[in-house]
Formats: sequence, C-alpha cells, structure tokens
Amino acid sequence: SQAEVHIVNDQVDPVIDATYLTDSDGKLTLTGVPPSIESYQISVTKTGYSLDRTYGRDEVANPLKPHASVFEDEITEISFSIDRLGTMDIQTTGTQGNGYPPIGLVTFTLQGNKIIGTDSEGQPVYKFTQSYQTDQTGRIEITDLEWDSYYFTIESPEGLDLAEVESPPGEPTTLPIDLLPAETKEI
Repeated sequence: SQAEVHIVNDQVDPVIDATYLTDSDGKLTLTGVPPSIESYQISVTKTGYSLDRTYGRDEVANPLKPHASVFEDEITEISFSIDRLGTMDIQTTGTQGNGYPPIGLVTFTLQGNKIIGTDSEGQPVYKFTQSYQTDQTGRIEITDLEWDSYYFTIESPEGLDLAEVESPPGEPTTLPIDLLPAETKEI
C-alpha cells in the first residue's frame, strides 16, 4: 500500500507526468487515459523499497515489460513487484590457517539474476550489474540491493575464492547467493 506510481507520456496532448499512490491493496486504477501505443512510462517504488518499471525499446531491444499501451474502450492491466531493500556486507580475507588477514582492494562484479529483457542478439539484459572494490581493510558494504540471486566475479587479484559466512568451514559456496528482502548478508 501507498507505493508511488510515476507515469509519464510525452506522446499525448497534454503531456502526462504525474505521481499517484496505490490504495491499501497496492492497486491503482485510472480512468479516461488517452490511447497511446507503448508510450506510458511507469515506475513504482516506495521509500526503502526496490524499484520496478517499464522499459523502452531504446533501452532494451526486447523488454519483458515494455512501456504500456492504452487502447480505446479497453482495460490495460500491469503488475509490478517491489519489496524492502537488503544489504551485502563483504569482507575479503586470507585463509583460516593464516588467521583471516584482510586482503584489501579486491575488485569484483556483482550481477543479479533478474533480467529486464534481451538485447538485439537475444542475449539477456540484467537488471543489476555493478563493479565494486573493497577498501584497504578488505571491506565494503553494499546497501539498497533488491532481493535477487547474485553472482560474483572476482576480477583482481586472481586466485581468490568466494565463501559465504553462513557456509560451514571448508564447504564450497555455490552461486548464486540469494539475498532476501530486508536481509543483511555477510560474505
């Protein structure tokens, strides 16, 4: 309930650029909306929550959720999913045998599993892909992450392995690592 729904359409006259709040059931109903083909840009969020939105073909060749179309005398229904944001607290260290000394300045890419569509060659376009680097003490806290299954790719230094804190010692960590809504995960 009370999620912000921002709707923009610059292909109609007058131009639409408005924000509404969903009702207690998380729904919003608009009537008398001018017809328009794939030009209603819609985004949904709430403070402390993730963002879900439509995408234009200029952003993603084949979006899973394209900008909305409205047709005369028809109902257009669209669903969005948002939830509380989570955190990954990442620490890069040496082995247990060495007393877990910090390893600083580790560069890695974090990629979510959710896709927003495919590119012109049919390859997936991921909703979240970002490069990071731990600080000198081997730590980084990544906040405001959407619930998802995440993959890590360690870019440098080479030879490091991924271990989730909750994993038993000596057990390999399998990817992806799931982050639940509002969860703080230590890695």
